[in-house]
Amino acid sequence: MDTVDHKQVHFSVRSVTDTLEAYQCLKCTKFHCPLCPRDNIKFEDSLQATGHLQSHLSWVVVHESFKIYKCHHSCHKTAHYHCFYCDKTIICRTDFKKHLLKHVSAGGQATRNIDKTKGDDSPTVVHGASDQLSAIASKQRDQQSNVVHGATDQLSAIASKQRDQQSNVVHGATDQLSAIANILPVVQEQELRPSKSSPKKVFCPKCNVSIYLKNLQRHIKRKHGTENVDICADYHLASQCVDASNGIFAVAQNFRGPPVPIHVKQKLRGPSECEVDDCSLFYDVAARSGHQAFRCFHLRSLDYCSTPSNTCHLEEDTLTELVKQRWFTENKKEMCLARLKEATKQSAPLAVGVQIGPPRKHYVSVLENKPSYYSRLGRVMVMYDAQKNSWHCPCVKGRISCPHKYIAKWFLFQTNRLLFKSVKSTGTEEDNLDGHQEGEKESLEKPFGLGKELLQRILKYILDKKRYPTNFPENHCRAEFNFPPPKHVVPSEKFCSECGYNLPLSQVKSNLFI
Repeated sequence: MDTVDHKQVHFSVRSVTDTLEAYQCLKCTKFHCPLCPRDNIKFEDSLQATGHLQSHLSWVVVHESFKIYKCHHSCHKTAHYHCFYCDKTIICRTDFKKHLLKHVSAGGQATRNIDKTKGDDSPTVVHGASDQLSAIASKQRDQQSNVVHGATDQLSAIASKQRDQQSNVVHGATDQLSAIANILPVVQEQELRPSKSSPKKVFCPKCNVSIYLKNLQRHIKRKHGTENVDICADYHLASQCVDASNGIFAVAQNFRGPPVPIHVKQKLRGPSECEVDDCSLFYDVAARSGHQAFRCFHLRSLDYCSTPSNTCHLEEDTLTELVKQRWFTENKKEMCLARLKEATKQSAPLAVGVQIGPPRKHYVSVLENKPSYYSRLGRVMVMYDAQKNSWHCPCVKGRISCPHKYIAKWFLFQTNRLLFKSVKSTGTEEDNLDGHQEGEKESLEKPFGLGKELLQRILKYILDKKRYPTNFPENHCRAEFNFPPPKHVVPSEKFCSECGYNLPLSQVKSNLFI
């Protein structure tokens, strides 16, 4: 009995029958929560303290005959649970339940009693089997002293009941001691085993919170992913001037992912404009609120724009060369020249190369006079993917051609002619109609890839040798078939039909051309 260790259970571990109550301090005459630090949690009224204590009930863990509350004291950096089997503190509720199940599976028993009196918030003492026996014996003496002495039959009945109770208590105590003796070697074996290396903990670079290394990226994405960083000289979007006279610039759309350029318009008077739908909505709200100086992060990045405009005067000679090489037809040439005249009247560049984006993708800003959903600021961004040999314009779908693509081809053919040496660009049949005329002539001269003489010879052989006879045999007209069909088909011809003499086909080699 005396060899059993007397350990203290943390005050956050209570019996199931106990209720959590706030206590009143004698110094400050205020009510305090037993689970929270005394200096931080103070209540003027007991009703306020009761409402606070109810918030702790949502984090209670019930195990056997115990209720374990979550402790908020300075014994750990964050709120935690105290295990009454060992001295560990665990933060997560699910991990704490798993931890208790490990003790139960290892043979641990929650045989600790918690004695609590009113107004006493001190840690309770765990009693062993000897203390249990003494407590039961004292209760029995009190019961015996309060018993009214009646008849002898009643006394004998009470004495027999007491003997049965004492015998049950003694047997229960011996069973508990034997269970404790069985647990001790298991615990010693667990202490001798080498402990696994604990997972590495690191500090978050933004909020300086200690967290496991495997959860660091997830923490940064959840807590700091939507953090807005102010535009400065070290952190801004790539931008380039497109039309200086009209205040049109090309800016990267987002900070993350591959840079895709968009058009923005900066005005000295009045609100500026942006092609992004969210930014245009913000500008409308700012205009209704009277905040005329509002600028989105695309326009704020223009304060650090240092890339000049990549303008180029398009020449008619390069356009005629494109027509000669059959990249597109004469009608498209006239349409491109008409658009060039309109651009010169407006003193605006027809096509400007944009140097924002991956190296394999070439962006060209093309002038568009008619305002539409794809050209809110009077310009259209055309993209050519050199890796996939494909063109993209927001005004059309897929491989359908448009005037903006023709002008972009004209610009790229004049500035970067190496792109047009390997493969012809994808387009409709109308664009490459002249280029296919020679191929059509060759196909007429050699149909199916064969000459006229060879094709005539094949047709003559089929008409002479493979024509159905007028008198078809009756056995072939019947709907009777021999099953299963033959595995090998042997030709019936044995001699060459082209030679003047009977040349057996068995003497002709398989690779011989007749």
